Amino acid sequence: MSSVSRDVSPTTYASQFNRAVNRARAQADRRRLGVDTCMTRLAAASAHRMAAAGDVNDTVSVSEVDRRCDLHAVTQQSAVGGSDGTRTLQHVYLRYARDLVLDRRWRIQASAARQAADGTWYVMAIFAERT
Repeated sequence: MSSVSRDVSPTTYASQFNRAVNRARAQADRRRLGVDTCMTRLAAASAHRMAAAGDVNDTVSVSEVDRRCDLHAVTQQSAVGGSDGTRTLQHVYLRYARDLVLDRRWRIQASAARQAADGTWYVMAIFAERT
């Protein structure tokens, strides 16, 4: 999925994604997740690298998130996204990573999106518990 539209900023895209995660969790009777700024910085750096390289395979080191953000039970998922954060959650994450999004352990989340020159959005999402 890609879009050449530049109507959505990376910050708006990530906010849409985070809100969509919480809507999906509420529908599944799961706790709302807060957004963590430390994890957001790490997700943004990864999304930037993916967009620059045109490759979805860049990942955030779980041990780096643990160490830098003082967290545990961290997981991450990268994706090539749709035209906005809500569509990415609906069409990518809930189709291929539903259990990850709805896992009861998570208390916080972070996501970041960057658009490559060809208009393709690259998304990094991180979910974790606090220590």
